[in-house]
Amino acid sequence: MTTFLVCGAGLMSKALVYDLIKFSSPTKVILLDIDQARLDSINGEKVEKHRGDLSDKAFFEPFVREAD
Repeated sequence: MTTFLVCGAGLMSKALVYDLIKFSSPTKVILLDIDQARLDSINGEKVEKHRGDLSDKAFFEPFVREAD
C-alpha cells in the first residue's frame, strides 16, 4: 500500500500522475494545487484532489504525513 503526494497540478504533474498509476500501482495519489481548473484537468481512479495553498503549513502538513 503506497500513497504518493504530488504538489502542483501543472503539465508535468499530469505525466507524473499517469506514470505513478500505470507503473507503481499505488493505493492513492494525493494531488494538491491552489487552482481548481488544474486539479480538474487531471483524473484517475486513484487520484485524490485537494485545493489549497501549499505555502499554508496547516493545509500542507497533514498530506505530507499521510504520504509514503
